[in-house]
Amino acid sequence: NGKREKEIVKNSPTDYFNIHRCDNSSKMNCCMSSKHLLDFMRHKIKNEPDRLIFQSEKFGITLKQSLTLLGFDYDHFTLDSFDKKNKSGTIEWIADQTIDDDFAIKDSLLQSTFLTHNNYIGGEYYAQLLKEVYLRNELSKNDLFEYCLPVYGSSASEWDQLSEWLYKYDLYSDQVCLIIDLSQ
Repeated sequence: NGKREKEIVKNSPTDYFNIHRCDNSSKMNCCMSSKHLLDFMRHKIKNEPDRLIFQSEKFGITLKQSLTLLGFDYDHFTLDSFDKKNKSGTIEWIADQTIDDDFAIKDSLLQSTFLTHNNYIGGEYYAQLLKEVYLRNELSKNDLFEYCLPVYGSSASEWDQLSEWLYKYDLYSDQVCLIIDLSQ
């Protein structure tokens, strides 16, 4: 069979020798590049400025208002200006993924709008962003990805909400393995 197997491997379109590192501790909300995240945010702010992203009993906040609250205008919403706005460095881009820095954005309004599934808009932006990441991942056929989704145990229905969100937005890919990270 040796001769036959060599012929099959030789004519096979699969590359058996191309190996890539898999970082199995990547958090789902840190799986995109800083530029990708900022471009996505700018696109949403430009095209949906009046989208309500937060509502309390007293007031609501739109995307455009959230930018104003942070001291930005659309034309100056860049990586450099975003980093300079906060003394502690508002954006901790992927480089440091410790427990305290799980999110790429420390500002809670932008974090909850763009990087969580349980927010006022039902995690719609987060799902759309992840779909874009999945699309990019699927273009690299030899790469597999493993991302952690945390379940903190803050409510009895948290797991149900997460699974419904994953199902609703069809966040499935053959190249992405989701690890549900349960807090102790």
